[in-house]
Amino acid sequence: MLATKTELRKVYHSRALPLIKKYTEERKKYYFYLFYYYLGLGIIGFLIFKSVPMDLEDFLHTSVGGIVLVGMIFRYFHWRPFRKKFKKNIIKRILGDVFPEFNYKTKGELSSSEFTSSCLYHSSVNIYSCEDQLDGKIEKTDFKFYEVDAKYKTSGKNSSTRTVFFGFIVEVDFNKYFNGHTVIHNDVTVGVFGKWLGEKLNSLNLSSLKKVSLENVVFEKYFHVLSSDSQEARYLLSPKLMEKILKLRERNKGVRLSFYKNRLYISFPQKKNFFEPKFTGELFPLKDLWEINKVISFIPELVETLDLNTRIWTKE
Repeated sequence: MLATKTELRKVYHSRALPLIKKYTEERKKYYFYLFYYYLGLGIIGFLIFKSVPMDLEDFLHTSVGGIVLVGMIFRYFHWRPFRKKFKKNIIKRILGDVFPEFNYKTKGELSSSEFTSSCLYHSSVNIYSCEDQLDGKIEKTDFKFYEVDAKYKTSGKNSSTRTVFFGFIVEVDFNKYFNGHTVIHNDVTVGVFGKWLGEKLNSLNLSSLKKVSLENVVFEKYFHVLSSDSQEARYLLSPKLMEKILKLRERNKGVRLSFYKNRLYISFPQKKNFFEPKFTGELFPLKDLWEINKVISFIPELVETLDLNTRIWTKE
């Protein structure tokens, strides 16, 4: 499934590069927009400082607020529409050539409520975005791939924003029927706070799910399992599947899983936003396409690793 560098180079130069050059020229005008925005802000700030009595500290606070506001306006009215056009006309075109069997959408369909209900992360979320969806079918297994950014912002004078999750979520059709809800969390809190307190923290906001003990000592060292039905959880987590999940952990130590509504949700935290044009430097270099290719090619590997095409009993 992984395209060769020769194949990617051919698609990149024949299909993408002419458009990339066009969008690189278009990007230049946004530099002027930003320059004039900040020039105007500087003039207004100077006039206010000269005409309205304020000490240096107040002036600095006002200036920082103005800089942040200008950045938000620029991002919303200029850079955001540019990103949308770029993804629609370049990313979608390239992926259509490299992965014709899959469908790419700039906007993802995984809602904030679905993300929260999956219980992949036991934290409130009030800032959420889902984009860069890829969906299709690998033999008998249909899948959806999303890039998700979930945050929580506190209110009040000293408000702050923290990232709950940023990365990829793969939603797949699981090969067994089930009725309950089972989640598998990486045991970071247990490692930091100790077994007893860590398990208590892991269970916060998951009162409907109870801890499930398993016989695989190595699996329990790295993962914490909660379920609405402990018997069903043991049915789902066969010894073979636990070994395969441990293999996934070798690829990404932050991996988490949720068996919910006959679907399996798997989250992979990331640090980089892959499907984006760059504001400075080369707009979309060939190496970025190679990285996207490796990310997408991991989906068939995931299906194979978890043996999802082996249907259990009558599930087809």
